[in-house]
Amino acid sequence: MERKKYNKEQLAIVFLIIIYTVGTLGHSFAVTLPLMQLLTPFTLAITGAVVYYFSYKKVAGRFIEWIALTFILTLIIEIVGVNTGAVFGNYDYGNTLGFKIIGTPVMIGVNWVFVILGAYNLAERSFTNKFAVIIVTALLAVIFDFVIEPMAIKLDYWSWQDNIIPLQNYLAWFLFSLILAFVAIRLKLRTYNLIPGIYFVMQFVFFFILNFTV
Repeated sequence: MERKKYNKEQLAIVFLIIIYTVGTLGHSFAVTLPLMQLLTPFTLAITGAVVYYFSYKKVAGRFIEWIALTFILTLIIEIVGVNTGAVFGNYDYGNTLGFKIIGTPVMIGVNWVFVILGAYNLAERSFTNKFAVIIVTALLAVIFDFVIEPMAIKLDYWSWQDNIIPLQNYLAWFLFSLILAFVAIRLKLRTYNLIPGIYFVMQFVFFFILNFTV
């Protein structure tokens, strides 16, 4: 029985690798780029569901509470941010990420959840000290944001006023990721497979490569 579960997790990892490899190739060619942009919210929803399913089966602590809190909090932060400029700076969302609530794509909240969970997964598997896990999670989230920003603008995920990404954006990313990692520690969240980390790494590699090909 345990062997069967292990094989399913392997298949999930292979699935994530294939999806983001195909996405990388599809985004790299002008003829397929519009289709890839159209599929973006569906891709994020499907891959997020895969991460959730396998994380839910191999996790300790109050996982559902952390997922719900992270989604609601980050979506509210993004709504406030995009409508006031007071959180990350002055920016607007494009149409690539799909359905919006008050100018903010719902999918951005979903992706926040799994990006931070992936960063937390990698930090937790690398460090035993809780303080180190919190700091490294936040640092990974900021590095991730730094890498995706140029492509997010090109792909019409969002755009910045005067095409300038403010330092405020990265500081806010760090702060909120720090808080959510701290909450994960308080809720005794433990992940027991690499699937969230694979999700994080594959998205990171996806955007990193596209910075040189698009």
